[in-house]
Amino acid sequence: MIQKAVQTIRYMIKALVLRKVAFLLLDLLSVYAALRFALYVRFEGLAPARHVIRAQEYMPVFLMLAIGVFFMLQFYKHLWQYASTSQYVLVLLGTLFQTGLIVVLMNVQPPRLPWSVYFLYWLFASIFMTATRLVYRQLYRYRKTDQTVFKAPLIRSIFRSGLIQDDHHIKKILVYGAGRAGYLLVRDLLENPRDKIPVIFIDDNPELRNQKILGLKVFGGRDKLQEAVEVFHIDIIIIAIPSAEQTTISQIIDMATETGCVVKILPQINELIDGKVTFSQVREIDISDLLGREEIRVDLQDIGSYLNQQTILVTGGGGSIGSELCRQIARFNPRKIVVFDIYENNAYQLENEIRLTHGDKVCFQVLIGSVRDVERLQAVFELEKPNIVFHAAAHKHVPLMEESPGEAVKNNVIGTYNVARQAGLSGVRNMILISTDKAVNPTNVMGATKRLAEMIIQNMSRQFPHTLYAAVRFGNVLGSNGSVIPLFQNQIRFQQKVTVTHPDITRYFMTIPEAVRLVIQAGTLAKGGEIFVLDMGKPVKILDLAINLIRLNGFEPDVDIKIEFTGLRPGEKMYEELYLNREQLIKTRHEKIFVLSPITDEQHLLAEIDQLKSIIRTQDSKLDSIINQVVLT
Repeated sequence: MIQKAVQTIRYMIKALVLRKVAFLLLDLLSVYAALRFALYVRFEGLAPARHVIRAQEYMPVFLMLAIGVFFMLQFYKHLWQYASTSQYVLVLLGTLFQTGLIVVLMNVQPPRLPWSVYFLYWLFASIFMTATRLVYRQLYRYRKTDQTVFKAPLIRSIFRSGLIQDDHHIKKILVYGAGRAGYLLVRDLLENPRDKIPVIFIDDNPELRNQKILGLKVFGGRDKLQEAVEVFHIDIIIIAIPSAEQTTISQIIDMATETGCVVKILPQINELIDGKVTFSQVREIDISDLLGREEIRVDLQDIGSYLNQQTILVTGGGGSIGSELCRQIARFNPRKIVVFDIYENNAYQLENEIRLTHGDKVCFQVLIGSVRDVERLQAVFELEKPNIVFHAAAHKHVPLMEESPGEAVKNNVIGTYNVARQAGLSGVRNMILISTDKAVNPTNVMGATKRLAEMIIQNMSRQFPHTLYAAVRFGNVLGSNGSVIPLFQNQIRFQQKVTVTHPDITRYFMTIPEAVRLVIQAGTLAKGGEIFVLDMGKPVKILDLAINLIRLNGFEPDVDIKIEFTGLRPGEKMYEELYLNREQLIKTRHEKIFVLSPITDEQHLLAEIDQLKSIIRTQDSKLDSIINQVVLT
């Protein structure tokens, strides 16, 4: 092993020295040929003997100055197989500088050559030296893209000698998308030294097929993807169509992951800074890329005016939703952001993040406490005097709440009541509750308590009409605490079996930023007591998410990592709902946000409360009085 490593190092040193010597000899040959060509062209092949003799006398000076200048400018330290425009400009400047020194010397010790000879010499020297480097670069690139050309014994022996670098660790890239983004990406890859090289394009536009862009062929459409991967021995596929619809991106990702290659993607066009595209912007495929629908956008100007110079309290601000709320609120010039959370570690990390990101531009305060503690809440509201409250503090884990229903009631029901009542008493302008689709026709404790929390918001809206209360109901949030995605990722990371409860179980999904934008936007739409619902598109099969995650991590489902079906957990639904049939959906000014009319029929309300109490099944004798107090009064 050690002997092999020593041999490899020796080979690399030998190859490096050989390449430097080869380039130096080619440059000296270029200098010699450039001077001869300059005289030939200037005098149309009939140069006077005195000029020929003078040129021969000064030839050693030409060569010595070339060596000195070229080493000074570090010509032989560049990786010319990755050369960019700036490096070729350096060649022009180097030959110009060397020509200038020669002109000075020959004027100090006349006779000099005609001025036109110097100009022609510089021109030819630049052309010859640039040409040798371009040929080297093209040979290197073709070595990576077209193996058949290099089966000839002579060319193969040149590579083996080390004159042309043959890096086996180089990764070959297929770029999906031959438009402007793909062009800019390939240009950046070709101009900047990396251990990756683009070799082929794939594009669905039939007009581009078999065309060449920056020397790379457009091999065909998506039907040719697998063939291209096999023919060109592709290691990495980069999807470079930032303006494409999310459904198209999702389909391409599915096909690309099936090839077994590493798959990466350029961000969407609105995420690119000034429309510039570089390899550094390429990111890993995120599970959100597989949702197959566009992210919900909101009216940023509307949000900006709504949050501008306001004191905003976020309960549960250290959690996944609460922390993202703080990040997005910080962009809209609030007077102050107050995080109220019982868990100090996450809140402390968020505080550091906000201070690093925004410095002194955002006034950020972390206060520790529980939403169960009425006296602590009163003190916080009196001290901070918030204008807007986002209530994200809650117990959210379905299986855990099945085991501890009393704690779910205390936190999700009584905690919501405490915050909502204090908001009304303190004259808060807006209070927004973070709810869930599990509150619809609930079959588990967590969903039942969140449904009661929605009822509290609607009840408080009647008690405190000066405060605009609202609840925001949405589905599963990708990457949030308690989401199935982190569980799958941990199972894959340790190469364990991935557990799915049922092959047909489905859920609605959205990203954390998307969920938070909806929550903030709801504050601008609220008129009092509404429950807002997002049009989340089609539900996603959990099994499909598991399969895609396994493939994204470079494994094959049921080959490298097994998928095991464990059965539905207590209280778990096969399908989630966003609203009941008897709830009437009403459009808002945002095309993807709807509002539910509250249920006013007292019989329905009492029947629902009885059902919720049976689901919670706590032995707490105070539950009836609690519900009567927080919901019915």
